[in-house]
Amino acid sequence: MKKSDGIIPLNCVDKSLLAFENASQRMTYHGILSIEGEIDAGRLNQALLFVLRFHPTLRTVIRTKPFRLFRQIQNASDRKILEVCDLADLQHVKDLSDVEIDTEYERCLSEWINRPMGVEREFPFRVLLLRKKTAECSLIFTFHHFATDAIRAIHFVNEVLARYNNSTVDRYLLPEDIRIYHRGDELMELARYERPKTEGFYGKMLSFLLYYFLIHPFSHPSRIVRDRFEQSGKIHFCSGKVNPTELQQMKSKSRSVKGTINDILIAACFRTIEKWNRRHGKGSKKISLMVPINIGPKELQHIASNQISFLSLPSIPEDRADAGRLLRKVVTRTVSTINHNGLAVMRGGDAFSIVYFANVFSRFPLAMMRAALKFILFPLHGDTVLLTNLGTIRPWGARQKEIKGDSFKIVDITPVAQVFDVMGMSLCISNYNNHLTICLSYKTSHFSKEKAEEFLDSYLEEIKNYQVCPEAV
Repeated sequence: MKKSDGIIPLNCVDKSLLAFENASQRMTYHGILSIEGEIDAGRLNQALLFVLRFHPTLRTVIRTKPFRLFRQIQNASDRKILEVCDLADLQHVKDLSDVEIDTEYERCLSEWINRPMGVEREFPFRVLLLRKKTAECSLIFTFHHFATDAIRAIHFVNEVLARYNNSTVDRYLLPEDIRIYHRGDELMELARYERPKTEGFYGKMLSFLLYYFLIHPFSHPSRIVRDRFEQSGKIHFCSGKVNPTELQQMKSKSRSVKGTINDILIAACFRTIEKWNRRHGKGSKKISLMVPINIGPKELQHIASNQISFLSLPSIPEDRADAGRLLRKVVTRTVSTINHNGLAVMRGGDAFSIVYFANVFSRFPLAMMRAALKFILFPLHGDTVLLTNLGTIRPWGARQKEIKGDSFKIVDITPVAQVFDVMGMSLCISNYNNHLTICLSYKTSHFSKEKAEEFLDSYLEEIKNYQVCPEAV
């Protein structure tokens, strides 16, 4: 493929996310595909190499100069991208029981999720094929957040599986990554493009920034009560499901107030946090959710990059006292920002204000950015929890409920989000095969496994039994 100088610049969000990383806070996230059947490791590695040709961002390493930070494209043709860990062979050799294999599987998965990613010397993504038993395995894709957001990562995984299965993908008819050919920031270009279309763009942007930096620091959001207070910790996760019947009930409830499933997920999260804190002897004043939103235009969806911003959604005790009133407030707040297919899409000053701020902030050297984020910005302004909905994950080129190949079937997909130190846990939600998966990732320095599972159970119960009173319609 053509390229000018083999360099891809970092946009303002890329560099800001890279600055968030430190020894105890890794900006990586994971997609765990549970598979029935057999995956050919060699063939999958070839599929990865083929698709990487169209995503140069994912085959770059970070290079630094005194006042410059950039990504340098590397040759991937001679690399073995896929890593393999075969517990089925281990079970046969050592005659391990199913319980021992389960324990070994959890250990391998934990080690993979918590393994640091050195972006100065390796690609900003990696893939593990973890065989648990004969005809049962997991395929784990891990991405560094400075390279791509979760929506674009899903597109990448979809392309890899399509190539493995010898299916055609419209992606290959799309143009190359245009960022190879210029040094501009595509997010700032998008912000400038959207500005004339949004009435009062500058007013909305400035009011959000003034609130976020002048008022928000003096009204800290309540934190989720923790049962551990250690300096360091690994990332673990637990997950639960909303079945198709319960999902349909959620849709009906949300439609009754002219909202979406996202609105119930947000409102239920507010109430879960308040009930949790009250149960553990602590009141909650303002609770604020960080909700990532997709600002990328459709024509750039094929590019593996960060095309995201976020909303900071607050609630006060008076809002949360009544479930129906809370849901109406959430709907009012999000009705113009989140569309009806499960993916958040924003067109307005609030979201792009973060892009403008990141553009100014990213002009400083990386070391200065990291110092500011550590001691000033994020600990001061961090919301209560990260809540993100990836939407509906669909297979390539067809509408079947499950993703199937000639020798395998994906039975489940579990998204594991990064965890910010100040929050201690993150909630990531996706819809696959008409089942809503709620995955809670948490720091073991903040929460024990038992407490994390207890919180997740409380959230699932709140989601499934959320009350929408007639007067709320």
